[in-house]
Amino acid sequence: MGKKKSIAIAITGNIYTDQRIIRIANTLQENNFDVSVYYRPFLKYTNIHIENKTKTIAYPFEIVSVNSILNKGFLFYLLYNLILFCKLIFKKIDIFYAVDSDTLLAMTLLTKIKSKPLIYDAHEYFTEVPELIGKVFKKRIWNWITQWGVNSSLIRLTVSETLTKELSKKYNKTFDSIINVPILTSPLNNKIPIKKPIILYQGALNAGRELHLLISAMKRLPNFICLIVGEGDLSIELRNLVSEQEINNVSFLGLLSPNELSNMTNNAFIGFNLLESNSLSYYYSLSNKYFDYMHAGVPSLSSQLPEYEILNTELKCGLCIENTSDKIVESVNFLFNNKKEYQIMVENAIIASANHNWQKESQKLLTILNRI
Repeated sequence: MGKKKSIAIAITGNIYTDQRIIRIANTLQENNFDVSVYYRPFLKYTNIHIENKTKTIAYPFEIVSVNSILNKGFLFYLLYNLILFCKLIFKKIDIFYAVDSDTLLAMTLLTKIKSKPLIYDAHEYFTEVPELIGKVFKKRIWNWITQWGVNSSLIRLTVSETLTKELSKKYNKTFDSIINVPILTSPLNNKIPIKKPIILYQGALNAGRELHLLISAMKRLPNFICLIVGEGDLSIELRNLVSEQEINNVSFLGLLSPNELSNMTNNAFIGFNLLESNSLSYYYSLSNKYFDYMHAGVPSLSSQLPEYEILNTELKCGLCIENTSDKIVESVNFLFNNKKEYQIMVENAIIASANHNWQKESQKLLTILNRI
């Protein structure tokens, strides 16, 4: 085995909440790479209990915190990239790995100065996220940064086949897809008996996730409970909505550790995965929660968007529905009242997980990185 190549991975999020990067970093560290992950130790929507957990996790790769006095806005991204650049400029790094466009400025500049290869990993269609809709000047800047980074990169990754095609077309550069799927484990048999079936949402509580529709639907699903795992920009608004409308079958669980979340998912009846289609980032998305539900043998409700329609047509482990409260209620009741169809979806999900897992995607990743 040859000498290990050092690779610096940069994210603007917290490593604790980024399971994709944890999986990637673990895989590379186990396969002759010396990995360091530069991250932001900032959790806006949490408490000290979760923050303490981040300090007790032992990763097989190095983690380096990038602390910023700012935590939002365009000035934050400029400052973060400046600090990131200063931390890495005197390091001996063989490969620079930028996660999303918000780390591209520093990582691209470093590759130019050091004449080292750059990997760009687009977890989403960054220049088409909902936050940039109508922001002409900001969008123009991010488009420029992204185009510069893409042109300078040796390898470009993203999270789905449809987004691979779209980004390859937009930037006139080849992208490869590495799907954000869990590690395949033995089937879980520790389901906890529950009085009411669980409708589970896991992920960010942000605009475009159709959580208002889910909460509205729960008023007409009194025989079910809804558990919402995660935090986000709508954390307070959604909690207030539940309180004001006196909905007693919706609970917010905040942030959970990966193990806690896995156990929670395993005991769900249905996974919720609706998205608005008004931003191209959501339109081309393929969320990790879809596969988390799949690996737990939990049928899911997804929007009628390209990736989910392709997968549900092929795998038949969930339903694609219109984004309305009526359709949510109708679909939940259908799955509950048709036990045979539901069980077929459960079995299809377990079968599908054998072909959609990190063991397979990690081999694709290593093959791609062998180009360097």
